[in-house]
Amino acid sequence: MTHSGAFMPSAAYDVAVTADIPHLLEILSKRLNNDPYAAIREYVSNAHDASRSYAASSIWIGCDDRSITIEDRGCGMTSEVIRTAFSRIGGHYKAGPNRGIGEFGLGVLTAFMIAERLVVETRSEGDAHGWRLEWLRGRQRFTLQAIPRTERGTTATLHLAEEHREMAYEPGIRDYVSRVLGLLPMPIHIGRSELPANPHHAWLTEQAPKGAGQLVSSPAAYDILRRYCQLDLIAAYGATGANGSRILLGIPSEKHCPLQRHKVQFFSRGVWVCGELAAFFPENLAFVVGVIDHPGFALQITRENLRTDRAFGEVRDSIEGHIIRFLELLGDRQPKLVTGVIETHSTMLNAHRLRQPRLRPLFRDHYRFHTSVGPKTWRELSKLAHSATVARTRHERLLFVLSESGADLQAQPMATRWGYPVVRAVNGDRDLLEDFGRSDGIEIADIGLLMKDAQDEVPEAFRGLAARLAPELHRHHVDAVKFFSLPGELLRPAELEIATVSPAHRPANETWVQVDSLMLNVAHPVVEMLAAIAPQLTNEALAEVTDALFAIAALQSPLHETQRRVTGIVVRQLLDGLEHSLGGRTAAAPRTTAQPRCFVALPYRPSFDPVWTAVREVLEAPPYGWTVIRADLDVREPSVLEGVLYHIENSRRFVADISGNSASVLIELGMMLQKDAQSTLLLADEQTFARLPADIKGAICMVYREELRNDPNEFGAWFAREILARKHFIAMHGGKALS
Repeated sequence: MTHSGAFMPSAAYDVAVTADIPHLLEILSKRLNNDPYAAIREYVSNAHDASRSYAASSIWIGCDDRSITIEDRGCGMTSEVIRTAFSRIGGHYKAGPNRGIGEFGLGVLTAFMIAERLVVETRSEGDAHGWRLEWLRGRQRFTLQAIPRTERGTTATLHLAEEHREMAYEPGIRDYVSRVLGLLPMPIHIGRSELPANPHHAWLTEQAPKGAGQLVSSPAAYDILRRYCQLDLIAAYGATGANGSRILLGIPSEKHCPLQRHKVQFFSRGVWVCGELAAFFPENLAFVVGVIDHPGFALQITRENLRTDRAFGEVRDSIEGHIIRFLELLGDRQPKLVTGVIETHSTMLNAHRLRQPRLRPLFRDHYRFHTSVGPKTWRELSKLAHSATVARTRHERLLFVLSESGADLQAQPMATRWGYPVVRAVNGDRDLLEDFGRSDGIEIADIGLLMKDAQDEVPEAFRGLAARLAPELHRHHVDAVKFFSLPGELLRPAELEIATVSPAHRPANETWVQVDSLMLNVAHPVVEMLAAIAPQLTNEALAEVTDALFAIAALQSPLHETQRRVTGIVVRQLLDGLEHSLGGRTAAAPRTTAQPRCFVALPYRPSFDPVWTAVREVLEAPPYGWTVIRADLDVREPSVLEGVLYHIENSRRFVADISGNSASVLIELGMMLQKDAQSTLLLADEQTFARLPADIKGAICMVYREELRNDPNEFGAWFAREILARKHFIAMHGGKALS
């Protein structure tokens, strides 16, 4: 805008200030924590407010040996604005929702914290000339005079007191501007430099994400977080919060963990307010760093007042939701990265999970437990547990944990044999597993306790058994006997495990080749019986018992080399029993008036229920009419082993399904063969049959397809048809040979 006519000078006049200036300076000094550069912040903020309505506006800061100047090309001030604003210390000249960053009143007084004289020259766009204000420190009035000025805007010069003249130093001013005014949405130039001292001035107005939170990848976002948090970052997130607040969050790299302080910096419309407040983020989420700008933050505010400030509380109440969304977005788009974050900060995040349900899916999908089959998430573990359950035809899914941090996950033969992964679960991991197990119906068992060496805890009788077995075990290159306790009710349906073997080491090619110890289940009735009669066993019987236990243990172990070694033991014992029976018993079985009994041995698993139903219905019905007995249903004696021996001794025929090589069935089969091999009938599925010796295959074994066990009627029809070919087996009192 141009103005005609020459400027007519006028006399300067004084304007009184209605305030106690020395008292206000003392108050202001305390509020600004004696920051000498606060004057630059205030005058730059006022320059921004005056210029923001004009496109491509900038602010300039210059200095000489004795002064600092802040200049803008904003709206300038009329004499009325000057008189009103500078004489009424303590408030805004114009209040309203669009108020600016700076404050007249106390804000302009900050000049006198470092200056002995303040000179302001300005011209409003509507004036034909400018105005010059001069104010000496400590005086209750300033001088105002009209001056010639053609440029719109304001130039404020702070003539420094002698003790502050070292502040007139461009590098120091540049550093202050880049820190405190780094996000001010207007370029600030120092001296003659064309490059702004605040290179990220466009972030708030142009580059920051709008609306709901999102991951950000712009170099500017990372530069801002690194500049203000002094950390290397692996991920960044931005969002617009309530009432125009801008939130920029980052996750530092692992090398910075744990953080000693909450790394969060607060800005008001691009001007730094304060930073690193303790406990701003929820304590367990304090590994996240942030830069937060809220237009409601007051520049002249103390840390104490900030905690009760409405705008501050508004941001603080929403920050947890932003951090959780940050992690959720990482889980969706960068799963490997969020896995590393959760594992690095697992202790804090797991503690926060208890009160923040949104963290639970993140742990399920991305937290990796240490297992015997490598790092696995809960979803992967639950699938493995399900697969092992299907393979063993169990009703309930099971997962083993090991709560000893130093124990070897690989050296857990029982779980390895069953196909279950073993999870190292210490501290928070155990809580996680039990929580997920309850919700998904997976039972958690501590194999570390089950397989614990209990030499000093078992009764004396078991230690005596171990002492007697030890010398015989040297023949199998086994040096020790250990005990574990695995009650049948742990694994439903009950399948009591009698023994297994523990490996000394596992070579790199994962082929198990060496046995460290024989492990006996003290909860198994056979082991109980052996412990009771161990002192009375002859040397011959002791050798047979040792061979049998070692063979059973090896067959139930993952040690493939050892399994092949014991095959000869099993075959020899079976053949010895057959030869003994065939050589000494050729006459017809004696008749008895009692109803004939048939003793049946089956694995204690639901998948064999159709076998039991079919065998019982066929043999109890005409033309057989036998009493069919099964150990787990008919034994009532205090000792299971004594009950089995009693029923076998009083039975005339025997049926044993050896499918899967169940330990209990093999033990009962040995007793049957010892009693009468000619009266024993073996059932086996095709997989088990393929591994049997030739003599047994052709003599006493009936083979069926495994899928027959799914249907009692189909299995019954097959059994009734096949048994007709075993004429010697069915020809006893109560039945007849059928032609």
